[in-house]
Amino acid sequence: MLEDRARPERVPGLDGDGVVQDVEYADGGLASTVYIGFGPGPPYNPHMGDGYEALVGARIEASRATLAALQREAGRVAELGRVLAERVRDGARILLCGNGGSATDALHIAAEFSGRFLKERRPLPAIALVANPAAVTAIGNDYGFERIFARQVEALAAAKDVVIGLSTSGESENVIRALRAAGELGALRVALTGANGGRLAAEADFALSVPSDETPRIQEAHILVGHILCEIVETSIFPD
Repeated sequence: MLEDRARPERVPGLDGDGVVQDVEYADGGLASTVYIGFGPGPPYNPHMGDGYEALVGARIEASRATLAALQREAGRVAELGRVLAERVRDGARILLCGNGGSATDALHIAAEFSGRFLKERRPLPAIALVANPAAVTAIGNDYGFERIFARQVEALAAAKDVVIGLSTSGESENVIRALRAAGELGALRVALTGANGGRLAAEADFALSVPSDETPRIQEAHILVGHILCEIVETSIFPD
């Protein structure tokens, strides 16, 4: 049994986050894919009962519960999808912004529209405002970090467009200012936030507050909502 073997003398290929394919034991035996690295310290041994399996189960359950609670917003998400489809059909662009994980969510969602999602179809105009590092750093340097999205909205958006701000706290000043600038242009303002909505929700024409205070769970829900919106738009504009 693996549990009875001595601790490995050598763990080849362990770099902190990779799966080890071969482990050489002191008694000369070999085992495959036994030890997994999770950063500094000794490698993780799945036979030692260190609680990681319980942690994985708990996080999956927390994510499931958050998404299940989001079900009550299904009607509002569907309505937003219909509005987005109508606007995009009429030539609107979708501009998205956020910080950190929400910035990558904005990039991800924009790519689903401008690339493809489930159907082979023409690209749809969507822009993540974090995508241009020259603009972000120049505006941040000249006008302050709180203006990095708002100034791009002023440059790129029109009344027919949609500006989507993502913030798990609802308190990201640069995202709040982006929606405020969108409002001044007459564009549709959408906020994706966490449970309390924050000041961002108050700036939006449509605010979806994910019923969770845990940042990872909120971000997981935001990506789900982004995928659903993209599917609604895609299905509506390209029914065949």
